[in-house]
Amino acid sequence: MITEKDLDNLINRVDKVVDKQFDFIKEMKNIKFSLWEFKNDFEKSVATSANAKVEEAPLEVSEKIEETSSIAAEVSLATFEKPELSENAEVETSVEAITEEVDERDATETASSELIEDEATEITEEETAETADTAPTATAPIATAAMVAPEVSNRRTHGKSLDDFLVRKDHNWNWERFIGENLFNKIGILIIIIGVFIGVRYSIEHNLISPAMRLVLGYLTGVGLFVFGALSKKKYPSFSAILVSGAMTIFYFVTFIGYSFFGLFPQLLSFVLMFLFTAFTVFASLSYNQVAIAIIGLVGSYAVPFLLSNNSGRVDLLFAYTAIINIGVLILSFYKEWRSLYLSAFFFTWVLLLSMWGLAYKEMYFYAYLLFNGATFATFYVAFIAQKLRETATLSTIDVTLFLTNSLLFYGLGYWTLEDRYYEQPTYIALFTLGNALLHFGVAHYLHTRQKEYSALKYLVLVLSLSFATLVIPIQFEGPWVTLFWSVEAALLFWFGRSKGLAVYERISYGVTTLATGSLLIVWGENYFNLFITYPESFQIVPFGNAVFINALVYCVAMGFMAYTHYQYKQTENPYRQSVTFFLNAFWVLGLYYTFFREISLLCDMRALAWAHSQGEEVQWEDLSLFKNVWQLLYSIGFLSAYSLLNLWKARWKHLAEVQIGLSFFLGALFITMGLYDFSELRERYITESLSGGTLSLWFLNIRYIGLAAFALLIYSIYRLQQFLEVSVRYQHMLTTLFHLSVLWVGSSELLHWSDLFHSHSSYKLGLTILWGSYAVLLVVLGIFQSKKYLRIWGIVVISVALLKLFFYDTTHLDTIAKTIVFVVLGFLLLIASFLYNKYTKKILDSED
Repeated sequence: MITEKDLDNLINRVDKVVDKQFDFIKEMKNIKFSLWEFKNDFEKSVATSANAKVEEAPLEVSEKIEETSSIAAEVSLATFEKPELSENAEVETSVEAITEEVDERDATETASSELIEDEATEITEEETAETADTAPTATAPIATAAMVAPEVSNRRTHGKSLDDFLVRKDHNWNWERFIGENLFNKIGILIIIIGVFIGVRYSIEHNLISPAMRLVLGYLTGVGLFVFGALSKKKYPSFSAILVSGAMTIFYFVTFIGYSFFGLFPQLLSFVLMFLFTAFTVFASLSYNQVAIAIIGLVGSYAVPFLLSNNSGRVDLLFAYTAIINIGVLILSFYKEWRSLYLSAFFFTWVLLLSMWGLAYKEMYFYAYLLFNGATFATFYVAFIAQKLRETATLSTIDVTLFLTNSLLFYGLGYWTLEDRYYEQPTYIALFTLGNALLHFGVAHYLHTRQKEYSALKYLVLVLSLSFATLVIPIQFEGPWVTLFWSVEAALLFWFGRSKGLAVYERISYGVTTLATGSLLIVWGENYFNLFITYPESFQIVPFGNAVFINALVYCVAMGFMAYTHYQYKQTENPYRQSVTFFLNAFWVLGLYYTFFREISLLCDMRALAWAHSQGEEVQWEDLSLFKNVWQLLYSIGFLSAYSLLNLWKARWKHLAEVQIGLSFFLGALFITMGLYDFSELRERYITESLSGGTLSLWFLNIRYIGLAAFALLIYSIYRLQQFLEVSVRYQHMLTTLFHLSVLWVGSSELLHWSDLFHSHSSYKLGLTILWGSYAVLLVVLGIFQSKKYLRIWGIVVISVALLKLFFYDTTHLDTIAKTIVFVVLGFLLLIASFLYNKYTKKILDSED
């Protein structure tokens, strides 16, 4: 039966083998470095004829090989016996598997070490022989380097990149050879092509040669270049490649001239010839394996329609020609991984489309422009997807930028083209948008069904699909859809970037968020509504049902989703994360607040306009203006209170709580000043209308109690916030004092309200004095039983104010009965306060101690 000790021994043996493998790899690297040093020493010895140093280097290499051979042998002997197992079959199977794997690795390492030893021995013998012959040539070190460093020969052989063509890394670069062998041929072929252009143009203008002969001479020139280039390929491949690319360019030119200017080729034949030339150019570029040749041969052919244009207006031919060139370029860039070709074609084609945008508004070019826009998008879209399916599933910043630019340019040009033609029929634009959404969704579904994981690309395509899908309904109903589109796209990009750990998408979402925010501000500014500058017949806006409200609401939901995602996927706290937290929460909270604030204001204004229109005469809008101010204030109080309680329930951010308690004090001050004043104005308006025989809605009176309920909620949120912030005792005393003063203030306002309703103008003076005295006694009682000296002091202050009012105001404005009542009641209240002080003297003294 296997024991724990047997497993420990097996683990120790595996660790020893792994350690020896690391040592073996380390020694192999040392041998490689030694051979490279030997190469450099050999080159120096050739220059100085110091053969002695060259002969010593193989000895050092031999010593390294012998040392490595001993390590390889030691590794090959690192096998271990399998412990005898009898009871646990599963453990026995696992141990045997591990032992066999270690044996296989030992055998592999032994074989590899022997192979390296043999190769190194052959290298040493060859180098010694080369040195003994004292033939100072550069071929020996080059051959040695190729054998010692096989990774150099294993590099990708599909051709030089554009950087390799433009940048030479050899410090011993011969400028003369570069100019003579490389630069002259490129300049020469360019001059020949320009000469052919000039000759053809001159012959056309002066009618020197018949059209057929012009084409024959053009083709003969191209054939001559091609034949000469093909014959010189074996000895001069670079020079040959330049000639062949020039020949193919001339074939493009001549074919285009023969069809467009002379009409000698039918349309079908012209397209077949151009397709064959494109295919052969692709084959030639693959054969020569140089990206520079592909750029000269294919991208240079973009200039054909512009250099030989006769203003014929055949835009359809230009678009078809460019589409064929794009197909050739993208086939090359796909198979040879020449990204510079893809970028060149992408940039040129979309610049061409944007520069010719004005043609789309003409009837004769509309369908050609729309078709070429779709063909361009499809070409680059398919090329991008195919390249990612072939290469890797990862996406770089430039990949995302190219993909989004291609999709958005196609949609933007298509949208504005259709809008200009079908401006009264948004259904066409909605169908176009739906088609974009379905296309991207289909591609995302295909990527999802693939066995290989393509999460990054799949989610990128899915983001576009969902973004376009959100536009269909707003476009159909002619809404300001841009804000909605950017909001949804920003939220999806941020979620994908944060949840999948792809910073590229998250950074892009910040830019899209900025665009969405700016767009929403512009929409709000363009749809600003003012009651006093709007005529009654122009009230067409539906509060809480207009396009601006829907877009703003979607923006707020998107920003809230981003803030929630940011909170869910927590990262290390740093200034960057704090800034993101602040802005995301500011965007969704302020956006949500103003969205409903605007709709409430709009509702009040629309009712005022409707009232004026129904009356048919000038109406006092001050009443509804008062309602508007009150509803705005109550909404602000309710929103802030709810947001404060949400923070205490979920987020529990102290910095946010500090801001919220400050804003709560500000709104509370507005309520007990402006809010209560507006309530009193509404009450006076109700009483005035009643006295004149009219009847107003009870909302003129009842809205007061909705306000008092909102104020009570605000006070409760302040109480919870101060508990959460754990303010000092001093501030707690200040908050309690403000609370009692606010209650006394609101109570006094309520007394005045009911006195005014019952037309009791003298009783409110009597009632205020009694109310203040009663509340003062309540403060004294609370101060005694809660051992709070500051409450007792404030009770004394309030009683003093009540006494001053009694003697300096009430005595001059009240009749005898009222004076009697107020004096007796206030006297009893003072006696109660004094009794309490006497009865609880000990408790008061203890609280002071």
